[in-house]
Amino acid sequence: MFRVNRRALALLTAVAAPLTLLSPVSAQTAEPRPEGAAFACQPGFYQVLSGQLNLFTPDQGNFEPVGPDYANYNAIGYRIADGMLYGMQHDQVIRIDANGVNIELGTVQDAGGSYTGDFGDDGLLYVSRGGRGWMSIDVDTLESTELPEMSASGGPADVANLYGTLYGVSSSGQLWIYDPVSRTYDNSRQISGLPSTNMAYGAMWATAGGNLYAGRNSGEIYQITGFSTDSPTATQVGTSDSTRSNDGASCSLAPPPEGIDDVDGPEPEVEPQTPEAKEAAEVYEQEQYVEPEPAPETAEETSSSEVPEEHAPVATDESVYNPPADESVTGGDVCETNVREDRLPRKALPPIPTYTSATTLYQSDFSTDPLGAFRILNGTWLWENSQFAQAHDCGFDTTSALPGYYVDNYRFEANFSSIVKDNHGGLLLNQSSVDTRSGASLVDLAEGGNVLRWGYYDDLGYYQLLERFEIERPAVNQAVNLAVEVSGTDVSIFYNGVLMGEVVAPEAGGFVGLVVNATPVAFHSVSLVALPS
Repeated sequence: MFRVNRRALALLTAVAAPLTLLSPVSAQTAEPRPEGAAFACQPGFYQVLSGQLNLFTPDQGNFEPVGPDYANYNAIGYRIADGMLYGMQHDQVIRIDANGVNIELGTVQDAGGSYTGDFGDDGLLYVSRGGRGWMSIDVDTLESTELPEMSASGGPADVANLYGTLYGVSSSGQLWIYDPVSRTYDNSRQISGLPSTNMAYGAMWATAGGNLYAGRNSGEIYQITGFSTDSPTATQVGTSDSTRSNDGASCSLAPPPEGIDDVDGPEPEVEPQTPEAKEAAEVYEQEQYVEPEPAPETAEETSSSEVPEEHAPVATDESVYNPPADESVTGGDVCETNVREDRLPRKALPPIPTYTSATTLYQSDFSTDPLGAFRILNGTWLWENSQFAQAHDCGFDTTSALPGYYVDNYRFEANFSSIVKDNHGGLLLNQSSVDTRSGASLVDLAEGGNVLRWGYYDDLGYYQLLERFEIERPAVNQAVNLAVEVSGTDVSIFYNGVLMGEVVAPEAGGFVGLVVNATPVAFHSVSLVALPS
């Protein structure tokens, strides 16, 4: 989501029953359904995009909004018992009706920040944070049970229940299989047919006939076949717009929606486990199955050696900021037009020095001018009152880089605070060149400061979310500490001294920097220390 433009700010001195996926209430619906109406179980895929529920129409390749736009929620699943969607908004369990209206049911604190989830055949909502911290929740009583046996890092961004088993796809293309009954998981199977670059598969869907579908955040939709074997395969069956924060849900008793093929035929790959699923599978096989046309070929990824020049701009709903001219603005220029566009490929790194002991390469409390070391790549960065700040809220990924130090084994940290409202500051890692951010990683605060994100820029320089960690939102002017310890592609993330997670970067080595998204943030100190190799 993008924010309304404002003029550049001067730096402040203070540190301060069944599911209806074909006929939801949308912007095109004339009359709403009754309050609390259930969805009817018809073909279709739902996706929540940064808090906005949408119906995805595969035959048209677009999203149709359903109901109001809320603060971000996730881990949604469809409950067959009452035809409602349920999910998590921070630590609140919410119910979503056919009008897209959210109702808070109550708090499950240990489930806060969950973004992976679906209902099991037992009617419980299973949620986790990318495979970590699995819990089952009775959405009627809010009773919850921790499931440590199912929990492991590096798991999927979403799961779908197919005949009692939860399936998901990790950003590296592994099939994750969770058995809620035995409380076990299996991540030993690599899916063939997926792109080689890491990227989150933020939406999973299941349909009648035992079909499993995965939505990649870059827009491709795949059917996963052979998921019960040692050789699962992905076949692209559709395309949508690329997304950042998203989650999927569907009625598993309905056939695939129009525009989505079933490439392995009408018979289910595994045996249905409930009477409803068995009946739906029989009806699908006998009456609803449609012989697919040849599936579209997956476009080959372009190698960096084949892309010598900058690409032309691409269309995006976050594309252009056109602030009015205002001669009274001080403390920086007005917002420039900010257009998302394809970037150059990642460049080859120069030789990276090695160290036998911890060595401080750069450290500053910004009592002296930092612009001799930092290079402003975009945004309005100001140095004043012993603070180094990005002073406007015009766009995303405003960056000040520290390109004089190439490192691949290091600790990088900063203290920073918001100036007027949300704290969206963060750290840029492993960037290869000031000319492109492709392949770089970043960890930053987002969603008003309620979430710590881990993600990266793909081969064309577009941000891809991989992990989310729920945090307590810092107040305006409240300084926080964000740090990373990096060894090659292994990254440990610390927030206010607490280890939040251990993640894997897509590329190793490069220089570091400071990054801010769509809100003024002041940095008070920064430190880069090379660690022994």
